[in-house]
Order: sequence, then structure tokens, then C-alpha cells
Amino acid sequence: MRGIRGDASPRQKEIPDTQDTQDAQDAQDAQDMKATQVTLADLEADPHPVIARLRADGPVSWVPALGAWLVAGYPQAVGVLRDAQTFTVDDPRFSTARVVGPSMLSLDGATHVRHRAPFTEPFRAAAVRARLEAYTRAEADRLVRAIQPRGTPEHGTPEHGT
Repeated sequence: MRGIRGDASPRQKEIPDTQDTQDAQDAQDAQDMKATQVTLADLEADPHPVIARLRADGPVSWVPALGAWLVAGYPQAVGVLRDAQTFTVDDPRFSTARVVGPSMLSLDGATHVRHRAPFTEPFRAAAVRARLEAYTRAEADRLVRAIQPRGTPEHGTPEHGT
């Protein structure tokens, strides 16, 4: 989770009163109304439909229940994650650093890179594949052999309600 460095108020500047900017303001206000309806209970129960609804209205929403911006658009989220000059993980509302101490999850910039470096190569796709492919294939084969005598997996049978 990343926050905006400095003043993070939802409205950082006034928009001039022209028709185009008024239309943009009206659209933003409509989106904000939907975002204001989001509750922590909604997000805890099942965040996916809430985020999908917000994403349909725009890639970024101020969510008062979180007291934070929610970035639901993929390109925008990647932009936030890659811009340590503007955005930070140093936010006292999130306890990662308080629980585990400084780590790649709670640091920005060069210090983040230094903490992340030992994990980068071992978790690249090729390295993970080399380490786990044989085990994964063997385990998948074992599971398929286990269900073959029954003909279908349990979750696909009428008695299991699916």
C-alpha cells in the first residue's frame, strides 16, 4: 500500500469553471459519491465487487472509509508502485514496519531496493520454474490419479451442490 507524499487531500486544486472542466468535475463528484458509499465491512466481506464498481467509474477513487486513495486501474497502480518520488509506503496507518521492522514492504527508494535484492533472482519466473516444476507436475499427476477412479472431482458432483 502506498500513500501520496505531502498533502494528500482529495481535492488539491480548484478547477476553473468552464463547461469541459465542469463536466469533468460532475463526473468526479458522481464517482466520489459512489466511493463515499464504500464501507470497511464491504471491503472486508468481499472487496472484489467493490473495487470492480469503483474501477468501472475510474481508475482512482478517494475512499473516505479508508482515508486514502484507492488505485484500481492497472496502469495507474503500476505507475504508483514505480514512482517512489511521489508515493510512499511510509504510512503510520499500516503496521508492517511496526510489526516486522523495516523491510522491503515498508521502505522506499534505494533502501527498498537493498532489502529486496536478496529475493529478486530466486523469485523470477525461470528460477521458480526450475525449482518447482518437477514437484508441481508430480503433485498434479498424483491428484489426477486420485480422482480418476471417481470420474469427477468432488466439487463437480451434484451431491456437493455445484
